[in-house]
Amino acid sequence: METWSLILGLLGAFGLGTLFPNIIDRILNYRLQKKKFQFEKLYIERAEVIKETYQKMVRMHRAFESLMAPLQLAGEPSKAEKMREAANLANDFIKYFDINRIYFDEDLEEKINIFDGKMREAWNKFRYATAEELGKQDIDKWNEAWKEVKEEIPKLKKEIERKFRKEIGM
Repeated sequence: METWSLILGLLGAFGLGTLFPNIIDRILNYRLQKKKFQFEKLYIERAEVIKETYQKMVRMHRAFESLMAPLQLAGEPSKAEKMREAANLANDFIKYFDINRIYFDEDLEEKINIFDGKMREAWNKFRYATAEELGKQDIDKWNEAWKEVKEEIPKLKKEIERKFRKEIGM
């Protein structure tokens, strides 16, 4: 403490006694503001990634529901078009998630991976059930795929939604 007093005394002798603490305050304040800005920027980026991930997840799930629904209405796109759209949305979702997974904690990352895996399982069951090469449709497999997409996956999606809300402070 004596050293500090000596430094302040010398600075005071030169008329800098009040200037030196101000300089230190300004330097510390600058560093604090810089860290605060970095944190806010990261928070905003993370919120945007969560938003985009959720939107892609919802689009993909809706496309799968439309594709796998047992009742297909007149005027809707063909099964081939729906399959193409569902595949494109699923690929878009997983590509986006893969390059942004660093923004998610491990628990949330695992839930999203499970969500993706269950969607792919349903996709494979549906493709097998409706494969024209087999000559007939496997209604039981189709029903399994539909049940997963309509009953099981929404439960997991709800868990992910809750985590997303918590992550963005809602």
